[in-house]
Order: sequence, then structure tokens, then C-alpha cells
Amino acid sequence: MAPSRVCLLAVLPLALLGLRRLLAERQHWQPDFVACENERELCGGLLTPSRGMGTLLEHGSRRMRSLAAAGRTPLALHIGADTMGNKARWADKHLYIEVLARSGLPAGALSLAFVEPLEQKKEDFWHNVKMLPVDSSRVSLVNGMVDGECRERTRSLWGFSPSVGPEFGISYGVLGGWTSADPNRARLVLEFWVDHIKKFQCHHGVQNCDDGWRRLRHLPNVSDYIKEFRVPCLTTADLLAKLGVRAEDIAMLVVDAEGFDVAIIEPLARDPSFRPGFVMWERVDNVARCEALRNSMRHRGYEVGPTHVSDVGGVSDAGNIIAVLPA
Repeated sequence: MAPSRVCLLAVLPLALLGLRRLLAERQHWQPDFVACENERELCGGLLTPSRGMGTLLEHGSRRMRSLAAAGRTPLALHIGADTMGNKARWADKHLYIEVLARSGLPAGALSLAFVEPLEQKKEDFWHNVKMLPVDSSRVSLVNGMVDGECRERTRSLWGFSPSVGPEFGISYGVLGGWTSADPNRARLVLEFWVDHIKKFQCHHGVQNCDDGWRRLRHLPNVSDYIKEFRVPCLTTADLLAKLGVRAEDIAMLVVDAEGFDVAIIEPLARDPSFRPGFVMWERVDNVARCEALRNSMRHRGYEVGPTHVSDVGGVSDAGNIIAVLPA
């Protein structure tokens, strides 16, 4: 996926990490399918059916049409929106261009809602949303971090300061996507990114920033560039109330919450009215908890499988799990 944080939101395309997780998980479960970027691609190997992302999205489209026929306004909900600037296939703009095209609904019949904890990203977010074939009045952006329980009205997140971009000549659009409730995550992802991914995007006007990325990665005091952000904390119930929707209205759910994806989906999965046709979340380090969610979704009739991890970009971003509701 692709291609958020939520409990919090961001874009973290770490294909190698995703591959390690996938290999570990394959020892514990047999997927119903493997999601491929292309419809005719055989990415599942000999033992597991391959399904193209377009085919899988049709489950969400079917649910959208069903809700619309029942007089409801279907919702595509994305928790962990970042700036919607990921250019990979089946992520951000490409994903929602496909969603809108495949929904089969008239203009204005589908609502899109995005959640992003960092308010300073909203300008870039709306700039990217304007490139979608949708009336912006049908798009909502909620500022906050989604949590399973929210013991405080605000929560702390840690990530790189926006000043890092111009100081090192590197893209804050990438760095800012690594903001997390884990104080160490941004630093660890930076190390992995520079050592393995090596996709060095630059600050506006900078032609070559490879050295800037490496300097930041090897700074002994790199933690000095990581700051704490206090952001509103929302439970899933708070979020639905803020959007004025019910769990049953969610036709499609994408969660990219920097390791907290499962904690966000769990409360929704306990609601019998929560029946989206398509759910996608990023693989998390807690294999047991991820397995419990997979089993819960299967118990409710969903088919569950991983995205194919082959390279950085598209459905390979960090490795995701997809659950679809058969017709």
C-alpha cells in the first residue's frame, strides 16, 4: 500500500521490514490470498491464491453501493493520512482515484474522511486532495490521534522537527511521516531508511541531498532533532461522533498508524454493525495481537491476506494486511 498513525498516522514504506514480518507470520497462518499490484500477477506462489488490488477493492465498492441503496452515505475512512503525498501505486492519491472510479456511485454519494495528528500537515494535505476527482466538500480532515482508550484528552507523539528539512536539505514530507507515540521510532526508521531503503527525497529547491540524509542519520545527537508534539486524543467512538457517522457507514477502512493499527481496529471489530467491504492495516511488530485480529475478522466472515512484498512502493510499502468481506 500502500502505500498512515493510528493510533496514529504516517507513511512508512519499509519493504525489507515488511518481508521479514511476512516470513515470520507465514509460520503461524495460511493466508486466504496474497494481494498483488497487478491483476494478472502471480505473487502468491504455488500455495496461496493471488488477487489484484483492483479485485480486492471491489469488495469495498460493493459495500459502498449497498449502503447507498439503503439510503445511507457510505464512508471511506483513512486513519493516518499524513499529507496524502505518497506517490506509490495503491497509496494515497492513486488509491483514492481508484476508489472513486470503482465505486460506481454518482458524484457526491461517497464521503471520504481522513485523520492526521499533526495540524501543520493540513496545507499539504488539502493541496494533494485537490488532485482527486472529488468535490472537496465531501472530504473531511480530523486533527487528532486515534487510540483504543484515550486516558488523557491529549497524547504525546514524537517526531522530527520541521526545521530538519531546510537545515539538512532533505524532505520533511518523508521525515514527518515517521511521527509516532513511540519516542524511538523516528530515529530507528531514519537509520533503516538511510541504510537500506535509500530513497533520498530533497527539500524544495535542493538538487542532491544524499549527504544531508547521511549526516542526519550519523549524528550522535540526532535525538536533539526529535521533538514532542501534544495532539488531541480520540477514541474510535469519539471519531465517529465527530464525523457524524455510525460504524455501519464505514464501507472501507485504511489504517497506517505507525505500529498502533491493530489497537485502533480492535474496538471497531467488536461492533457487529462494523462491516466494511475492505480493510487494510500495516503489519505490526506484535505478531500475537495481529494474529488475534486476523482470527477475529475471519470469524466474522472476512477473507484475510498480506500484500506482496517485493520492493519499496505500491502494495509493498512496509507490508500490509487486507481483509475483505465476500459477497
